[in-house]
Amino acid sequence: MSQQILQECMEYFKEALKDYMCKEFQRVFGENWIQSALSPPGTDTLMTLKKNPKDWDVHTLINLMHNHWDQVFSKNISDKFPRSLFTVIKFYRNSWAHQSKLTDRDIYRVIDLIQVVLEGLEINHQTIDQKRNEMLGAMTRNTGIYQNSQPKFSCVGCGRVFLCQFKFECISCGLLGCVCCMNDRIIRGFNDCPQCNRGLMYEELCNIHTIFNVTFNNK
Repeated sequence: MSQQILQECMEYFKEALKDYMCKEFQRVFGENWIQSALSPPGTDTLMTLKKNPKDWDVHTLINLMHNHWDQVFSKNISDKFPRSLFTVIKFYRNSWAHQSKLTDRDIYRVIDLIQVVLEGLEINHQTIDQKRNEMLGAMTRNTGIYQNSQPKFSCVGCGRVFLCQFKFECISCGLLGCVCCMNDRIIRGFNDCPQCNRGLMYEELCNIHTIFNVTFNNK
């Protein structure tokens, strides 16, 4: 079920993003926009097997987005969400395309990020929102079935005991904290580990944000 939901979301995202990007390329480059899109500044032809926009998949689209970021896309996107959001989506898309094992939480995360992008680009995202809620329902059911058998940990911040799926573990100092404490810290403007002060990577911040909202805010 979850794999089917992700496939449907990726297909919707591909078509929506392609439509947006093609219009932007036409606006900036004019009549020869396809050739210009395939030949970003400072590189040879980016794609030789996918010259037709009909063949552009999510991986190709995001590569094009990055290669033309400054010239075409930055002005209308930078103030809405970070460029790295596309990189995270591409990572999960490639993992899924290569049949790597994705957990339900991974799938929910990428669907949520896709919705953030579509909302920022002012593209209809009702279908994605519906699929995100379906995924949330599946995760909630699975949590109820398995929560009694899952390992737990004690948060060094608040002292409460949580299932390990709600754990933040610093990759530098090994600090064990819960996503509740980390989310509160982020809200206060501290995007680092409270023990070693290492700045958290964007993926870590997204992970904390997603787990907290899915579980404790029931989004």
